[in-house]
Amino acid sequence: MTNEKDREMCIIALDEAFKLCGNPESTFQQTAVIMGMNKADIDAVTPLAQNYSRIVSVKPDREPRSEQRWVLARAWELTTRDRLSVMEAFEAAWAELAEITQPKPQPVIQNTVGPFEARYAPRSATANDDDNDDDEFPVN
Repeated sequence: MTNEKDREMCIIALDEAFKLCGNPESTFQQTAVIMGMNKADIDAVTPLAQNYSRIVSVKPDREPRSEQRWVLARAWELTTRDRLSVMEAFEAAWAELAEITQPKPQPVIQNTVGPFEARYAPRSATANDDDNDDDEFPVN
């Protein structure tokens, strides 16, 4: 990993390079090519100005093409709405993707009593017990 000064220089350099693309849409189309997206995938998401909100509103599945489309659209949103640099927007979009697509841990339920144990467990000695042991287990 580069140090912070090198990172800042790269952000500035990339932003200046992206400005040479002409307009933000061209910048993001070229970035999509760098990301490995094919022409059909790029055509499906562009123009981003019109399509980004529809794309980011749906959680991407774990398929790489779906994730690429989502990251591209989310980075567009962060760049145009939140005014992040292109590099910062892509970093944030990839980090957000990792957060929303990682499996959530299932809650661990401890000290549970299943239906069998609940039905056939001995009654408590304090629960109206008449000291008659024949009622400890229900009879069906």
